[in-house]
Parts: sequence; C-alpha cells; structure tokens
Amino acid sequence: MAAADVNAALRAYVTGTSFSLSLTRAQVEYLVYLDLFERREAMLMAGTFWDDPSLAPSPGAPPKNSHYAWSGLERRGLAARPVANRGLKITEAGRLVIGLLKQAGIWQEHEAIYTQCAERAVVGN
Repeated sequence: MAAADVNAALRAYVTGTSFSLSLTRAQVEYLVYLDLFERREAMLMAGTFWDDPSLAPSPGAPPKNSHYAWSGLERRGLAARPVANRGLKITEAGRLVIGLLKQAGIWQEHEAIYTQCAERAVVGN
C-alpha cells in the first residue's frame, strides 16, 4: 500500500495507546445515515434513482447528536471531509465497518428505521 493510500486518521487512532474500535449508538446511526445518503446521492447523479426510488429511501434529517457522532467518526478515520468541505464522506475503513455492521444485522435495523421515517414523511403521518 502506498503512503498516499494510508488513512492518516485511522493510523493515528490505531497506533494510539491501544486499539479498540468502539462506536456509540449515535455513531452507528450516523454511519448508516451517511451510507444511505451517499447511496441516494449516487443514484440521483447516475439518473437511476427514479427507476426504483425504494432502493434509496431518503434518510431524512440527520440523527440526534450528529455533531458528536460525525466528529467521532472523523477522529477514528471512518469518515472524512472532502476537499470542498461539504459534509462527510465515508472512508474505505468506514466501508469495512459498515460491512461488519451488516454482518451483525445492525445496519439493517437502522436502515429499517430510516425507511419507516421516510415513508411516514411521504404519507404525512
């Protein structure tokens, strides 16, 4: 792996006093939120969103305590600010954590909550 490919924030976190990847509930919620938001954005940019909007439900508003959640994700190297400084983007390390969350069924639980919220917003309940 080239030095340019190294996630500096993740490296700093891993090489601290000890490595333990722990995430708060808010950080997990925000990671799922970012994933859903990025998927929806990618489908809109590709022009495929309207083929099946159910594949990318609107995640709605960010979860509670989002500032603390995203700053924790950023410190751990799981999300980073792009050069344009617009929002956060999930890093490769963050994608790996999402894979673990999917293996545990946690991602799916949070996706279902966002989907239900989006459906309620559409029907006005």
